[in-house]
Amino acid sequence: MQTTIYEQYTVPQLIRLFSIPAILSLLVELLTSIVDTAFAGHLPNQADQALAAMGLLTPLFTVFVAIQTLFAVSTAVLISTNLAKRDWQRPLQLGVHATILLGVITSLITFLCMTPIFNQLQLTGEVASLAKDYLLILLFSHVFSSIGYTLTSVIRAFGHPKVEMTIISLAVVINITSNAYFTFGLNLGIKGIALGTLLSEVVCSLLAFIYLKRKKQWYRYTDYTWKERFHTTYALLKIGIAQTIIQALGGMTAWLVNKQLQTFGTTQTIGAWNIANKVYIFCLMPIVGITQAIQTILAYFHGQRNLQKKRLVIRTTLQWTTIYSVLLIVIFFLFGQNVLQLLTNDEQLLREGQSILNIIFITLPLTGFAYTVMTQLQVTEQELQAVGIGLTRQIFAMLPLIYLLPILVHTFALPFSQTEAIFLAIPFADFLTAIVAYVFIRKQGLFSFSKQMIYNKEK
Repeated sequence: MQTTIYEQYTVPQLIRLFSIPAILSLLVELLTSIVDTAFAGHLPNQADQALAAMGLLTPLFTVFVAIQTLFAVSTAVLISTNLAKRDWQRPLQLGVHATILLGVITSLITFLCMTPIFNQLQLTGEVASLAKDYLLILLFSHVFSSIGYTLTSVIRAFGHPKVEMTIISLAVVINITSNAYFTFGLNLGIKGIALGTLLSEVVCSLLAFIYLKRKKQWYRYTDYTWKERFHTTYALLKIGIAQTIIQALGGMTAWLVNKQLQTFGTTQTIGAWNIANKVYIFCLMPIVGITQAIQTILAYFHGQRNLQKKRLVIRTTLQWTTIYSVLLIVIFFLFGQNVLQLLTNDEQLLREGQSILNIIFITLPLTGFAYTVMTQLQVTEQELQAVGIGLTRQIFAMLPLIYLLPILVHTFALPFSQTEAIFLAIPFADFLTAIVAYVFIRKQGLFSFSKQMIYNKEK
């Protein structure tokens, strides 16, 4: 009997094998966003307005990423789960169809509701004009980005992580070069930035599709019954919904941050937050990627009732995310401005951006812990507790703190500015979320296993 990939490697090897392409799949979306920010920060006579436009659109783009995650991750997980039984056609077909349909519907609704969305995001004047030019093109990009994310995740699920990395790398290179050509070569400004992003997403989707077709790992269309469609779609939604809700709520948080910054800060403060937040989310993606990747691994060991291997996956993930987070804290405290200089050369933006980074990075290890616990809860059929952790951070902690901390700082004359108080909501919320995550996970005996197991290979 042919062994599965989960039985051929040690736990650390499995985590590396699945995490690297998962991380790159997430980074391709955010790297294109960061590249866009870098080019916007160097637009002549429009840098502040362009950065403000992209910053105020961040809540909307956060929701886009959350929607893309819904079927990309769950389709890959179901394919991996059914690979040994060669029963992957249905989740692939329905997962791809759901991805396309949801992407088109999301872009269409956004287009039709653009005016009220801009009003809610408080986009006005030249900033609103630039945001509209940018968003109209990004709506097409969102559809192709959704398709590319799902298809590259499927390639990983079939056991081709190197191919996935190659496709994603090519897309990033195309994004950077086309951005430079359209933005500065053709003098298209912010429209050129959006066109470069669109081109890279189209190429990524096409390359992934062509590879799957040539490897004969594409589905043959089947007219499934409504019962079969419902069963598979429900399974896809159940796997992906917790992560999607959590990320979508991040869009609400970003909206409130922008609203508070417009009240207590300036356009430059919003621009600095846009830059610092892009860096933070980019650095967070390896943690998100690792925890998404171990979903498949944990699901396999959960199905095999291998409790020891499951605990080992969690423990190893926590060790790696903690080490990574601590290193980032040191790097950004010492060299934060050097990193920010890749995105802007404005001295005021650099100073404000460094201050923001110092605040929001301090509790990054706790974020890694919370994400790992949420993943464990998702694959052990405790999705409601996973959603509860996300709600704790984004709704019960972050939103009240963003609103109340600036008022408390002013009322009690605390040694922080009101804009700094807004950013302090992030580490406070991380701390409270970590406590809730620990309460949910403590009964599962997370650390009760032999460390020697790390080096054992399952036969």
